[in-house]
Amino acid sequence: MPYDENLNKLRDSFNNLEINSIFLGMYNYFGNYYTNISDIQYFSGFSGSNGRCFISNDTAIISVDGRYVKQAKTQVNNKLWQVATYPDTNLINIIKEVVHPNTTLGICKYSLKYSSYLKILEISKQLHFNIKLLDDLPIIKRELSKAELIVLNSNNTGNYIKDRLNAVSDNLDNEVLLIADPAMVGWITGLRLSETTSTKSIIPSAIVVLSNPYSLPQVFCDLALDDAELHLEHSRQLSDNIRMNNFNIQSLDEFENYIKLLNIQNIKCDFATTPLGFIYNLKKLGYNIIDDNSINFICSIKSDKEIQNQKEGALSTSLAMIKVLAMAENHIIHSELEAIDVFYNALKEHDNFVDFSFDPISAFGNNSSIVHYNPKSFSYNTNFIGNGLFLFDGGAHFKYSTTDMTRTIYIGDNPSNEIKKQYTLVLKSIINFSKMKFQKNTKAYTIDAVARAPLWQHGYNYSFGTGHGVAAFGNVHEYPGISTNSNNEIMENMTITIEPGIYTNNNGIRMENMVLVKQSQYPNYNEFETINYIPFSLKLIIKDMLSTAEMQWLNEYNLSIRNKCIDYFKNAEIIKNWILDNTVSL
Repeated sequence: MPYDENLNKLRDSFNNLEINSIFLGMYNYFGNYYTNISDIQYFSGFSGSNGRCFISNDTAIISVDGRYVKQAKTQVNNKLWQVATYPDTNLINIIKEVVHPNTTLGICKYSLKYSSYLKILEISKQLHFNIKLLDDLPIIKRELSKAELIVLNSNNTGNYIKDRLNAVSDNLDNEVLLIADPAMVGWITGLRLSETTSTKSIIPSAIVVLSNPYSLPQVFCDLALDDAELHLEHSRQLSDNIRMNNFNIQSLDEFENYIKLLNIQNIKCDFATTPLGFIYNLKKLGYNIIDDNSINFICSIKSDKEIQNQKEGALSTSLAMIKVLAMAENHIIHSELEAIDVFYNALKEHDNFVDFSFDPISAFGNNSSIVHYNPKSFSYNTNFIGNGLFLFDGGAHFKYSTTDMTRTIYIGDNPSNEIKKQYTLVLKSIINFSKMKFQKNTKAYTIDAVARAPLWQHGYNYSFGTGHGVAAFGNVHEYPGISTNSNNEIMENMTITIEPGIYTNNNGIRMENMVLVKQSQYPNYNEFETINYIPFSLKLIIKDMLSTAEMQWLNEYNLSIRNKCIDYFKNAEIIKNWILDNTVSL
């Protein structure tokens, strides 16, 4: 794609838009669009999943977090773009370089969340520039997804959607609650898409309006509900599910008209997850908008049925990843893209498989040093020639569960002592996190520190969060976030990831397990149960660096892998032997 040409066309549009500069977010945050690349990639070439840009006629800055610095510098034209690291470079300093006093910055109403807009608005007052809100970005043409809407029922989730709706709406007192966060939309309505979008989302963009006791909950969405001639059976099922679950679906165009009919002035929503456009338009209409994120954590608490589904999905994903790792280390898989194909085909063997939950990271050798490397995005396909680390991060959407897990192995012989030391430190981090017990309502930053501690003792750290929540057949990233500054509470029956790593200029080592938060044997304490089953690389472990307790945890985990996985590969000698070799008792 001609990224530089697209950037020039964007700048050429400034005069007609009556702006001097523009803000770019990753995506249009509302609209069920099918698009192959993000808004930022369209203009810069950067294919990562987190970033923001400020562009004027003579300056273009892309700001990314620590995971993406190397990737951004590799992918963008460094003659046209500056790469800034967030949060090391303060937002106001980035804007200063691009937006000058008495000029106008353009922002698409649906390219960022309201809380982010408030930060930019405050900076505009300090630096004395104007903001013009745009209905959409120029140049980019979007195609609406052809996916159909599906409504899950209690057989899929273990509880009734109408009970979830009532539990939230019963707390409203002459107020409206808007829900725009996809994770919460999917949780509270049971709505899913019949196929993933290009960003691997399985939840539609929708606004849910709760206004108990005045009316039924309403869902506003830009997807057609059905085609009576082509999808009559689907239409009937969808209508029956909607009626049973006690909510209505309307066209997105009717959203503001419906709000006016309610005749309620106080509207609650989460500023951090609601697109700017909705709140801005409602404020213009005179409504009092209240920041309220009180239901954020509710959707992350899994029902017994959802936990069962996630455990089944985690086992299926583990088996597929074991196949990839064993075949790669035995020189049966010969390239990064071939590894992805083997992973996909192994997942397809499971009846409930829908799609990847994200584009897998398949990185050999130096490519492993790029945190979110993807051979398709980089237009590489590195062959497994010689010795080197191989990092594979993959996940899947199954019907009713979503997964995410990572392993790093070494293809070839004689890994260096430094690589083995780094690998063992990351393993110690996984083990220390997995075996801890912690008080109920512990904040995420506390357990984040436990994961980092073994690395800190040797002068290492990682520039990303330690983990995140995983939805039950929804977004692969959901509440809670596990990071150094996260105040999210870690609650019983959440499913989260633990994914520490060490990255250098030449290599990357990261491992990731999915864990369930459950009640400990001690009152008022929780602990973790690991729900995926993938061996660690025995030849990369320095046994003397592990404590007795750490070795005990690893031996018990290895035994569980044998018990869960060996029978699936009884007729695949190479894979079975790879499991046995990497799960011997230490």
